[in-house]
Amino acid sequence: MKGILQGAAFAAGAVLVWGLVEKIRGQQRMIRRQTEELADDRGTIKAITDHMREGLVVLTPQKTILSVNASAISLLEAEERDYLGRSLSALTTLPQLREAVSQALEGRPGGFSAWCGQRFCRFFANPVYQDRELTGAILLILDETQRERSEKLRREFSANVSHELKTPLTSISGFAEMIETGMASGEDAQNFARRITREAARLQTLIDDIIRLSRLDEQLPAPMGRVSLSAVCRESLASLAMVAQGRQVRLSLLGEEVQARGNAGMIRELVTNLCENAIKYNREGGLVEVSTGPGPEGTVTILVRDTGIGIPEESFQRIFERFYRVDKSRSKQTGGTGLGLSIAKHLVERQGGSIALESVLGQGSAFTVTLPAWEEDEEGAAPSPGEF
Repeated sequence: MKGILQGAAFAAGAVLVWGLVEKIRGQQRMIRRQTEELADDRGTIKAITDHMREGLVVLTPQKTILSVNASAISLLEAEERDYLGRSLSALTTLPQLREAVSQALEGRPGGFSAWCGQRFCRFFANPVYQDRELTGAILLILDETQRERSEKLRREFSANVSHELKTPLTSISGFAEMIETGMASGEDAQNFARRITREAARLQTLIDDIIRLSRLDEQLPAPMGRVSLSAVCRESLASLAMVAQGRQVRLSLLGEEVQARGNAGMIRELVTNLCENAIKYNREGGLVEVSTGPGPEGTVTILVRDTGIGIPEESFQRIFERFYRVDKSRSKQTGGTGLGLSIAKHLVERQGGSIALESVLGQGSAFTVTLPAWEEDEEGAAPSPGEF
């Protein structure tokens, strides 16, 4: 009997132990599953933050980095390395940033803007609370470089427009006042009237160019289709024949017939603009040569070459800027507004193309326009309309 009781007790103990073992194993499986889920969650969060365009940094109350994404490292122009557990000062030495983070760790959110090397960034530092206890700070960094540059261009453009408008208006006002007060009469009055007419025409051209640029800046949709480059270039040169004859400049159209995917009106304005400049800044007896042909794979080109005064190499990077003039005195004589090449660049880019310059001072310039080619499988589509 005693043996039987002992056997029963052993069996009961074994069942109990086995139950405990199974329970422990179950708990281990649950812990392992929770750990894997937590790792997955962390991996998901890291994948999300690493693909953010905005910079994100999470800090402890001691300014130790708990998390930092790739965008933050890039925007702060920091070295590519592991910053987890390191101090904020290892990531950046920007004084305003350290101050903003300190304020956030005191419970006061804040923000500021500053240049970080080549980038203009907007910073937001906010405290993080858990159960009403301050547990750290989160830093958000936005790249506003393009916006700042656009704003700078807008300010410069406004200042330049004011200056450019003021000059002819001052002349018109002065000449008109002299005629009105009787200070000029007879032949002098006629000369002043002619100058008023000339300045008014210059003012009208400037206003037209400003309006044109504003329309292009708005990125309004323009119909695209098949465009015969030779036909469009021939029309542009025909419209400038009298101007070229007056300046004793020869016009020439060369190359083979190619089809572009673009807007005929835009391309006509583009070619006219480039050729008009080539005539204005040419020499007596000079030549303006336009040629069309295939470009690199999937593109076609228009080349506008002249035998004019050329452009100095130091001006190559600025020649397409608004109101930039290589020779201001000559531009005033020829009636240039300083907006023509800027308009040309806008027209090319609106059609998915590019424009490049080659020039030798005293020998001439060549502008190469590259546009998307018309693909054969698009043959059924309609040609581009002439207006836009």
